[in-house]
Amino acid sequence: MDIELTAVMAADVVGYSQMMGADAARTLGNLRRMRAELFAPMIASYRGKVVKNMGDGWIVTFASASEAVTCAMRLQNKIVLEPEIRIRVGIHIGDVIKEDEDVFGEGVNIAARLEALTEPGGVSVSGAVYSMLDGTLRPAFDDVGEQELKNIDQPVRVWSRGGLTEARQRLVMQQKKSILPLNIVPVGCTPQTDELASLANAMTNDLDTFLSTWRWLSVQVRLEPDADVYVLRPVLRASGSRLRLETLLLDPSGGSIGHFKHDGAMTDIFDWQDATVNDIVDRVQINILDNERERIEAIADADRSWKDWTLLAARADFTTRTSLKENAEYLRRAMAMNPPDSTPHQLFLGITATASTFGFADIMQEFSPQIPMAVARIEDMGQASARKVTMAYPKYVRTRNVAEAHAEVAAVMRDMPFDPDALINAGFVFMFTGHAARGLECFQKFRTYSRFHPLSIGAEGGTGACLMLLGRYEEALAHLDTALQAAPSYTGALRWKIACLAHLGRMAEAKEALACHDQYVPGYTITDLRKSVPYVDGPETERYLDGLRRAGVAE
Repeated sequence: MDIELTAVMAADVVGYSQMMGADAARTLGNLRRMRAELFAPMIASYRGKVVKNMGDGWIVTFASASEAVTCAMRLQNKIVLEPEIRIRVGIHIGDVIKEDEDVFGEGVNIAARLEALTEPGGVSVSGAVYSMLDGTLRPAFDDVGEQELKNIDQPVRVWSRGGLTEARQRLVMQQKKSILPLNIVPVGCTPQTDELASLANAMTNDLDTFLSTWRWLSVQVRLEPDADVYVLRPVLRASGSRLRLETLLLDPSGGSIGHFKHDGAMTDIFDWQDATVNDIVDRVQINILDNERERIEAIADADRSWKDWTLLAARADFTTRTSLKENAEYLRRAMAMNPPDSTPHQLFLGITATASTFGFADIMQEFSPQIPMAVARIEDMGQASARKVTMAYPKYVRTRNVAEAHAEVAAVMRDMPFDPDALINAGFVFMFTGHAARGLECFQKFRTYSRFHPLSIGAEGGTGACLMLLGRYEEALAHLDTALQAAPSYTGALRWKIACLAHLGRMAEAKEALACHDQYVPGYTITDLRKSVPYVDGPETERYLDGLRRAGVAE
């Protein structure tokens, strides 16, 4: 018998008995599909272990409270798309007794009691769990005070995230209606060992997570794929310590547009998993967009739909002036067709906002007349949450209203703490307003879940900037150099690098970086920076400006 501090998640299917009474076969089929498509992949991805399976509920243990909560929240966001299944989740961290692959004790009992008082679609956590969450997750929970729990001696402080809110509903529906649908068949495995099944489930969730970051692609895990959609079919095989993943990508007509093989070994399973998933995601994006581009180029300009123009812009390269300008024009054409979807408007706002940051202010100026129209159109479609996600940072740049920016970021992060646009907007708002540590949390989470997002270079630069503002110069340089390798004209990253080098006393390198910056923005001064970039006065900003001054940037 072992006693360990463990995070415990208790989950229960709402209304199971009634559903079984009404249609047992349908209910069992829905649960089997939900477990294969959503529950098992999500649990495996966060290193969870199902220790009790009661048919209509589960007890799952995790290595950390944050992994348990992240898993539960993302699972609930996914189950929203299921028309007939709702679950409740309770999470506690405490001592549990582990014996014969089972768990007992107060830690398990409290998690179960928390689940029982949670509303359908919600997640409740104890105060002990809440105290371990970072700033990107805490806004999602409300303090419901101390609660008396059955058979628990002391009251427990409870924090709860309710069921589906209006903002999350809009985001879910937007994702469901994306331009191109892709079904991922859960990764099959041979032989069916626990270790191989866990790896297969984790890879299924990784593929779903990373492919879902593109707003133009609607991704769903499906045991039985829908008709007329792109389909990804991965199969994992093992022989001794050797691994092979074979993945087939099919177009909507059922034709193959990609067949990928990845070999590895059990000895380096985690590194192999990351590298393999990264490669597959990159190939899927390229192959689908190449397939769509070939189809679209056979259509005369006058006959192209707004979806066609949007897809042409979906593979935008954010590192060159030519690519940004060309794709902004594609999106302008899409928006002119009055589409019933916000995707082209959001892509357009992302491109124009990025252009000036990457040293292409002329593009921003050329397309600025369309920006108010894009914002208004998103609002007209009733997608206020999408507007807040996309515009929180650009709006702050215009208004410099710190209190309003923080309020908008808090509202968005409450409902969408895993949305890539929400995370990157929040990161830059916190960074510019003297909260670099909170900004760093946002950028780090973005880089974890959205490494293939078009704005990933900006998040890399933002990570470096926050580290610089916190005085962690060597760490900052590693991220800034990565961003600058991808986008040499990223002037913001160049300035952050100059400040880092100056603070480290590497003045020759700082002068060299400043000379490079002058090629893009000649004669740039501290006054120019204050006019164009909305940093608030404070110790972090002063650290940055001091570094620029040491390198020779004039007032």
